[in-house]
Amino acid sequence: MAVATEQSVRRRIRDALVYQLKNIKKNGGYNNDIIEVHTVTPSMEQMKVFPSVVLVMGDERTNSFDTNSSTFKTVQKELQVLLHVFLHTSYNPADTQDGIIQDIERMVGEHFGLEHADGTCTCFMAQVALVRPFGLTVNKPSCGVTFTLSIRYQQLRLDPTTKA
Repeated sequence: MAVATEQSVRRRIRDALVYQLKNIKKNGGYNNDIIEVHTVTPSMEQMKVFPSVVLVMGDERTNSFDTNSSTFKTVQKELQVLLHVFLHTSYNPADTQDGIIQDIERMVGEHFGLEHADGTCTCFMAQVALVRPFGLTVNKPSCGVTFTLSIRYQQLRLDPTTKA
């Protein structure tokens, strides 16, 4: 069933990721409280609260057309999204990174349909494709993890605002 909105499917996926990331809270059983999620890359001085997430919409490719229809109405797409999670610790960077890796993997695993704030799923499969820690220096407070998410969804071929 096609679901039309005024926003592109890509925009709804981004909004759903922001919503799901901001729901990572210690009182929900996670290791961290994520408060800041940026969709435009800020300077380090602009990041005030850690962990701080920078969400970057990456490459997108069309994988296949719906061959069950003579009109090829739908396309299956795969979108790569980068999450740069900046952490701040002077204690043990590896332990801090492990905690955020658990949190992001759990969130994606529990919400693999990336539910939007209105409750509708924005894709049929999101998964963590790559985890890359950075800044493993003891006594240096800046470290983090970059995640590559692979998000698969369908949309109408001629209408990027309609998820098929």
